[in-house]
Amino acid sequence: MTHAEKVALRHASNKADKSIRFIDFDDLQQGVHKQGLYIVFFGAHWFNPKYLSVQERVDKANLKDFDFQMAKVECALDHEVYCHTVHKIEGYPTLLVYVNGTLLHEYPDSDEEEPFYNYILRFIKKYSPKVQDTSTESKDRSHNVPGVEIPTLPDAAPEEDLTKVHKDKGHEGDIDEKDDFIIDSQPMAADQSTISDRPIPPSNMEAELPIVFGQADNARTDRIDSWSTDISVPISFAIMGMLLLYVSIVAFRAFVNRRSKYHRLS
Repeated sequence: MTHAEKVALRHASNKADKSIRFIDFDDLQQGVHKQGLYIVFFGAHWFNPKYLSVQERVDKANLKDFDFQMAKVECALDHEVYCHTVHKIEGYPTLLVYVNGTLLHEYPDSDEEEPFYNYILRFIKKYSPKVQDTSTESKDRSHNVPGVEIPTLPDAAPEEDLTKVHKDKGHEGDIDEKDDFIIDSQPMAADQSTISDRPIPPSNMEAELPIVFGQADNARTDRIDSWSTDISVPISFAIMGMLLLYVSIVAFRAFVNRRSKYHRLS
């Protein structure tokens, strides 16, 4: 990964982080996620923010008015053991869905924006008490009763089978996805005003060499042939030695028997 690409990822992460709340180990211990609806990102500051546009739409739609918040825990920097041991986080990003502190499930790691945003809308509609309050106060409006401005929850698309969503974790550094909206084809110039003081963790972005199975099989066959040649020689000597020892023992016993017989006859 080039310096320009790292700067681009940092810039995108900073932009995404402005629309969500950062929480850490102490916040979780104090139960900050036990009031209202939470989707908590377990990830790293520098990973490719796949859900940047979703966070922007959530912020623009004022979904926080329905007691919904998106939070983030930086596992890679501060609480890696806590994330992996306590919450069983296996890869970044992992999204856990909470209702008043109760873990519902893990949201599948999908690269698709629309399914995730619609999931959030259905999640709010099902669990937020503010949705029912909104419908009640809307009826009061029809009777010209003055009240506080009530936000309108956007309509969600039909529910999809989330179990079929492909999970792709552990690729937080990927920047060459087909539909990646974070990094443009042209490298971004470093904007020092938007770069935080946090160091960019080192990452090994070199692609692994492809494995050619034909070559691998040939190499293994060569090793087997060499091993067979190396071991056949000592085995042959060992067998010959055992045969000579056996012949010697038989000859010695025959000699002893003949001598004993001679002494008895004399």
